[in-house]
Amino acid sequence: MITFDITSKEDKYQNKNNKLSLLISGDNFLFIVYSSILKKVYSLRDLSGIDINSTSGIYELKSFIKTNGYNELNQLNIYTTTPEFGLTPMDFKDINANEVLDPITIKHYLDEYKVIQNPVSSFQLNCHFVFPEKLFDLFSNLFENVNLNHQITLLLNSLNISQDTTSGFVICNFSPGNIQLISIKNNQLAIAKTYNLKSKDDMLYYILKMYHSSGLLPNINPLILSGRIEKESVIYSELQNYIKHINFAEIDIENNFSTDFIDSFQSHYFYDIYHSNQ
Repeated sequence: MITFDITSKEDKYQNKNNKLSLLISGDNFLFIVYSSILKKVYSLRDLSGIDINSTSGIYELKSFIKTNGYNELNQLNIYTTTPEFGLTPMDFKDINANEVLDPITIKHYLDEYKVIQNPVSSFQLNCHFVFPEKLFDLFSNLFENVNLNHQITLLLNSLNISQDTTSGFVICNFSPGNIQLISIKNNQLAIAKTYNLKSKDDMLYYILKMYHSSGLLPNINPLILSGRIEKESVIYSELQNYIKHINFAEIDIENNFSTDFIDSFQSHYFYDIYHSNQ
């Protein structure tokens, strides 16, 4: 568990000016508190071990939010990493979820999940995904304003596609239990996928598959890493055997955190949730 000091700010709960963003990945939660007055992120924490698919897990999460006073913030932004999502052009009107998401997925989730749509403005797309009804009801009762999003929209909207990357690249974001993969070719989105992982072999397979499916080359087109991965890790060493150019995503974390960032973690580690408030 990674913890930051979040108790020293006198203006911590000026309700109309602060917001909470919550990234849900399985039973892991990465959350961030942002002050629009300070224009800084001043709380960041990784919470794990809460099973949101159980009644006891829902109760535990509710208690945690209320005990720490997060429900006093007026706005909650939720990002989910579920693999069940689809992208469509914004000019496609009246799209039925059954036309975008797998029919088996829709049938399975119909009674327990709600289908959400939100925009990917940087690529003029809409993202369609499913979210648990029970969890949505919990947050709606705790917060005045709840916004549901998919993590893939967060990553796509954060991309800075420059002229020196026009030939293409792949970005891989690591979350607990899964990865999000995006390929860009000729300044256009080629593919965006989320995959659940069981082993590092799964991770290598999906990354190399993304290169192949996008028509990109591992010995030419760079791989950009973000999320919960370290340069000293076994996974990073394994990737070097297959991909020639590997970089880490960069954000200007020094000017946006009101407390000192822990030195042992580089800025790419929290790339996804950090961009939820930019």
